[in-house]
Amino acid sequence: MTVTPDYHVKVSPRISEEWFNGKAYYRLHGQPLPRLPEHPDHRPGAVYLRWHNENCYVG
Repeated sequence: MTVTPDYHVKVSPRISEEWFNGKAYYRLHGQPLPRLPEHPDHRPGAVYLRWHNENCYVG
């Protein structure tokens, strides 16, 4: 599971394929994060989210 640089949830199909679960997570896929700090400087940086998506997330 990861968060995209535009603050949407992305759930890997591997949850289902490898662990045979994740139904609770799939309803979140594609949804915007429900809460973000009002001030943009307090939100996760897009560069770090991109890094996580490219280096940690396995879709």
